[in-house]
Amino acid sequence: MNDKQLHKKWIRVLGNILLLSIICTIWSPKTATAADNQVELTVQSSPTAAYKTTHVITITHLQKKLIQAARTPIPFPAPYADTYLTFRKNPKSAHYAVTMQGEVIDLDQRTLLQLDRSTTARLRQEIVELRAKHYGKLIKWDDINVLLPKYTKFTIKDLETGLQFQGQRRAGSAHADVQPLSKADSAIMKKIYGGKWSWLRRAVLIQHEGNTWAGSMHGMPHGGDGIPDNDFKGHFCIHFVGSVTHGNLKLDIAHQAMTYLAAGQLPAFLATLSPEQLIELWTIAINRQDTAIYAAVTGQTMEKVGTIPFTSAVRASKSQKSKPTLVKTTLEPFQTTLSSAIRYSLNNTKNSGKKQASLEFLMVHPALPGHWVIQDISFPRK
Repeated sequence: MNDKQLHKKWIRVLGNILLLSIICTIWSPKTATAADNQVELTVQSSPTAAYKTTHVITITHLQKKLIQAARTPIPFPAPYADTYLTFRKNPKSAHYAVTMQGEVIDLDQRTLLQLDRSTTARLRQEIVELRAKHYGKLIKWDDINVLLPKYTKFTIKDLETGLQFQGQRRAGSAHADVQPLSKADSAIMKKIYGGKWSWLRRAVLIQHEGNTWAGSMHGMPHGGDGIPDNDFKGHFCIHFVGSVTHGNLKLDIAHQAMTYLAAGQLPAFLATLSPEQLIELWTIAINRQDTAIYAAVTGQTMEKVGTIPFTSAVRASKSQKSKPTLVKTTLEPFQTTLSSAIRYSLNNTKNSGKKQASLEFLMVHPALPGHWVIQDISFPRK
């Protein structure tokens, strides 16, 4: 190779290096910017739910906005949130809760991130679309009674675990009496309940012919049995909006709460309840160790609750309530406006009601929209 050819070869090599350098210079910032724009949005009915619906969204400079956002302290109770936003923030992942209105909350530090209106509006739009994929549709019992006539087969999905099985409506005039179709279906249902049949109410999705409806089931075989050899001696019940019990024809407040939870509308249902009804839900959550209901009525996770007497069989009985007391008047979000002290006697029903204790509940109500929340529980002085 002569000097002229060698010179041309080096020119080509240097040219390729220069071109590669230009490409890297142009490409690298775009890659970094694309990553900075993306976050993962996840909907789940409770912080412990295994069933999740996740979607990656892209909003310009979203990670930067979240990191640099000014923060406002949030007093008790923190607003209800079932949607979470995460992204990789070296060396750890950043994790926030997002309300249905698109407001981003740092639950660990109890602060609200101040984001611009366009970002909040975009988050709200993404949340609405994602929640519609995750939850079921609220439907009244009178309508479901027609849409799911007796002997209709359908899929039942547990909102917490994501496990699903096949069932068939066998009877029921005030709610649906249902049985698992096979031994395999009964085994899945029993797994949902931790391997033991239970009266615990659970939020479920009823899937039939392309529809997904919100409902609530319990897991205790009882009554008539119309499907042999399915390892389920009797039937279980599924409730919908407005369905009642067969015995006293009354609404079961826990079934209604779980139905609204399955539709992603638990706060709307809780907003219709009185402080006394919220305490009734609290006793149900304590008795059945129901983490979803407990978090909704207390604003905290069940792991943080202290020892309560008679937790295995507590029942609210006599109450002495004071009139709600106006403690603040403000239009600022998340600010408490009303408080009420309510005293309940609690009976140990497994001991024929012989053991009793009184607890005093401090109830608070945030500015609208909102619902009563149990802020504190104490033993009143005698």
